[in-house]
Amino acid sequence: MSFLLEILGRGFIAHLAGAFGQFLNPNDERTTEELQATVAAEPDNLNARVNLAIRYLDGGDQTGARQILMDVLDVDESHLPARLGLACVLDELGNVEGSLEQLRQAHKLDAVNPAILFCIGYCHERQDRQDEAIPFYQDAVTVCPTLRNAHERLGAIYCQQGETDIAIHHYTELCRLDPQQTDLHLTLANLLLKSGDHQGAINRYEHALSVEPDNWTAHNDVVSTYVEAGLYREAIEHLHKMIEQEPDFSDTRLRLGDLYARVGDDVAASAQYERAIQICPDYLEANVKLGTQHLRAGRFQEAARWFSFALEINDRLLGAYVGIGVAQYAGGREDE
Repeated sequence: MSFLLEILGRGFIAHLAGAFGQFLNPNDERTTEELQATVAAEPDNLNARVNLAIRYLDGGDQTGARQILMDVLDVDESHLPARLGLACVLDELGNVEGSLEQLRQAHKLDAVNPAILFCIGYCHERQDRQDEAIPFYQDAVTVCPTLRNAHERLGAIYCQQGETDIAIHHYTELCRLDPQQTDLHLTLANLLLKSGDHQGAINRYEHALSVEPDNWTAHNDVVSTYVEAGLYREAIEHLHKMIEQEPDFSDTRLRLGDLYARVGDDVAASAQYERAIQICPDYLEANVKLGTQHLRAGRFQEAARWFSFALEINDRLLGAYVGIGVAQYAGGREDE
């Protein structure tokens, strides 16, 4: 399911520097040249040296930034901004293990900093050590329960490991933190559906639709959930609501016809299939299903008529595919 791919990609950060804005992006309005002059005039001003290093990092000069930060740490190994800055520099240089070591040292200086905890977990995960990442992500959300990235990464890891119930817990927290975020509710609904909690999934889909009424993915998913739960009448009712919003969507008509056929309402099923064909006369599946509906009801002449239409449509489609193939071959696109 596509939602699994979405889950696995959530919570990532492009660079560690994005997690340490409060430490590494001071409101220093001096130009780079002015910072350089300050450092030259005040060599013992470690904060100014760190600010200059971060300015270099922002400008893409990782080598210059690294040297300044290492020099600062030679003077004061407990300088937390310098330690975090060096972790960010090494991260941007592709040295994840070196960055992780700097974060470990920073953790000793500030054991309850959620950004440090998250980034240690993140570095472990980037090195495919998920089991080592989990405790740090957990500590991060314990210290800061509103830290979305950590909840998202824990949800992704537990989902990948098949621990759906734990993933549900973290997405429930995310939905609580941001109740207006439709994507979060849809993800949680999919997880609940996967766990077999059909009513919980339906509730989440309906909440998502209350936030974003025109979300057709949510509409389709809630119908699928009703069907999976055996709630055919509820699914039919929801499809009628969808048709009220978009009456000329042939796929919705076809799906409604299928459900009416499933509950044994021949007249309603046939009517929906016919409407789908009126909207889209060359809709092959609708022609076949209408023919099948007539066949089941013993209306053999009508069944033969609609199957004949389906065969004509199929022949045209086949001819079109053959034509495309010939044209591609003639155009030298033999692989296609």
